[in-house]
Amino acid sequence: MAKKKAKAIPYRLIHPTSGDGVRLYAWLLELLEAHHEDVLEARFALAWHTGWTPDDDGHLMLGQCRKSSDLEREIQDAAAYDFVILLNQNFWEDELVTDTQRRAILDHELCHAAVKLGADGHPAIDERGRVTYRIRRHDLEEFSTIAERYGCWKRDIEKFAKSLALARGNDTWIGFSGLQSELLAVGAPVPLDTIVGWSEAERREAAVWVGLFKGTPSGTAIEASCPRHVLSALHSNPPDRSARPS
Repeated sequence: MAKKKAKAIPYRLIHPTSGDGVRLYAWLLELLEAHHEDVLEARFALAWHTGWTPDDDGHLMLGQCRKSSDLEREIQDAAAYDFVILLNQNFWEDELVTDTQRRAILDHELCHAAVKLGADGHPAIDERGRVTYRIRRHDLEEFSTIAERYGCWKRDIEKFAKSLALARGNDTWIGFSGLQSELLAVGAPVPLDTIVGWSEAERREAAVWVGLFKGTPSGTAIEASCPRHVLSALHSNPPDRSARPS
């Protein structure tokens, strides 16, 4: 009898001392101190989610803030977390995703964390003397403060994620001269012999980037999202302008 396949677990706790954790928890603290003082004393855990895939409409979950239940806080006791923020690992670690987008997602999820207030307007306290928390709902489907701080709405990032997922799923052959023409069209002239020397994965990465970059506003700087190997080629053969042509 064939051995039954083990159940996949989509969650991975991000430890504060791990390579990813050092940077992410530093961002978390910075954002809490700068914009979320009301939950500064709350205990947050960060975790990867590896199982989110686009739904039938192409929407992809990028992050989620979850409040620990009373039972979870009781079982975990002193080590309990008040909130766990799940992050889409595949999207987060994609080379074409910018730190600005990553911080906006984390900041957005922190906006969901709030202190529960009692009838007197003060923080509600449970019988163990702990502050109680709640999940704040969206303000007009989005927290306007995120758009103010990052210049984009979370749905803009979700639209980018949808386009990225579609581009990643395209496994057609990436030709040399065709890719050169596509790069040239967005103001990134890369010599043909350089493209020939790229691996198939590097050509595909460049093609994915071109497809996404075409959707950016005119004048967007190439350097903001360009893959490293393409940027290196451009430094060796500088374009006339460092932004997408109008």
